[in-house]
Amino acid sequence: MALFDRFKADRVACDEIIILRDIERGVPIQPELPPGSTIDPDRTVVEAAITECKLRTDLANDRFFFTADAFISKDIAVDRPGLPSVTLEYGFNITFPEAMVAGCRPSQIQPDILRRLRCQIYDIKAQEYLTLDPAAGTFDETLILTVTVKIVFEDQILIPTPTPTVSPTVAPTVTPPICVVVSTLALEIVAGKIRAQIGPSALRDQLLHSVALAIKLLKMGLVQEALVVLSALTDNLQFVFNSAPFRRQALSLILGDIAVARIEIVNAIR
Repeated sequence: MALFDRFKADRVACDEIIILRDIERGVPIQPELPPGSTIDPDRTVVEAAITECKLRTDLANDRFFFTADAFISKDIAVDRPGLPSVTLEYGFNITFPEAMVAGCRPSQIQPDILRRLRCQIYDIKAQEYLTLDPAAGTFDETLILTVTVKIVFEDQILIPTPTPTVSPTVAPTVTPPICVVVSTLALEIVAGKIRAQIGPSALRDQLLHSVALAIKLLKMGLVQEALVVLSALTDNLQFVFNSAPFRRQALSLILGDIAVARIEIVNAIR
């Protein structure tokens, strides 16, 4: 009887690029602002991390809506004539107004899947437009987030468990095809990057297990199954990337190596 690993992965029902806006007027500034004070856009940094995405299914109007909660971090650099420049640091939680996902409708999705849907947000790009009013000691701001919203549902994929073939005689040594050598080498680089960038933890063990499984599948010739494992691995990393800003630099390096490995695999089997 064949053995299988049960692999959880998110399947995408639809996705869409959506723009979220937040406008604030008359935000007070405590430091003194002499006339001629300006905001330096080159030294001003705005970062956003989505903390929660809430999906609402409107069956009556056959539409999906979502609400995004985010943590916003801002370092606003202000140049003051005759005084040292100052950096204003802000950090706060915000809930953006509910937005509609127009890329798909509830009527297009099977009822059993409809109950399992949730939303995820990827590829966050933050832009901020600031206007300083030195006389009033305030500034106006318009924060724009461009995000990719995915409506997904969790599914279980059965991947054959690699099992060694037992033979009563010693089998001759077989040189793996060059495509397998190239592909597994790329994945070994991914594993090395995971060990270097993530300390001992359940997350690291899970990532290394997925990479090891993908390597075994490649050696068995199960290329599509290996790519499925890597896709699930990428989704998990992207979720951690969005929810843990302090890990973004390390995870970006790993995600980049996984993308390269997937390209190497596809190119090697052509």
